[in-house]
Amino acid sequence: ELEDAGPSIAMEIEDGTALGRVAEHVGAPMTALNTAVWNDGLQLIVPDDVRIEQPIELHFLVDSAAERSLVAPRNLIQLGKNASATVIEFFAGEASALVAPVTEVECAEQAELRHWKVMRESDGTRHYGSTHVRQAAESRYQSREFAFGGATVRREVHVDLAGTGAHCDITSLVMATGSERMDNRTRIAHRVPGCTTDE
Repeated sequence: ELEDAGPSIAMEIEDGTALGRVAEHVGAPMTALNTAVWNDGLQLIVPDDVRIEQPIELHFLVDSAAERSLVAPRNLIQLGKNASATVIEFFAGEASALVAPVTEVECAEQAELRHWKVMRESDGTRHYGSTHVRQAAESRYQSREFAFGGATVRREVHVDLAGTGAHCDITSLVMATGSERMDNRTRIAHRVPGCTTDE
């Protein structure tokens, strides 16, 4: 569990790393809002050469206690060199709330992260979430997002391919009904030659 560090942009956590190093808040109002008010989330550090075989599931459930409130979890996932993991984030609930999660991901050289998000929220929920990824050389990042409910769902995926041979693979599925509005936006930065993206 991350400790509440107040509204600073780069928040120090246990091992000296900082939240806000990957997630850019300038020009991203919902990321800035999350940065200002978050008070819970996950820090996952996978050391060099460690491969976690079983998926790690995060469940964010918004119940009646969160009616008409802001829910803003903040997650930090760091994979060391040649590390591998699967993380699945589930968002569900029945309250009319604003859900504004931010997940930051750092993949070291040759690391591989499979990252899924599943949103099955109520007709009154507004979900404005983002994922921010920085990849070193020869790393692999796979994103799968599924939206099955919510008054408004807006998801953003920002990937910084910062090392030669880095690859990202991004796919989403949205199933809106009635007056629901759902959209996905991506921003992929190929910082160096030799990087690839499948979207």
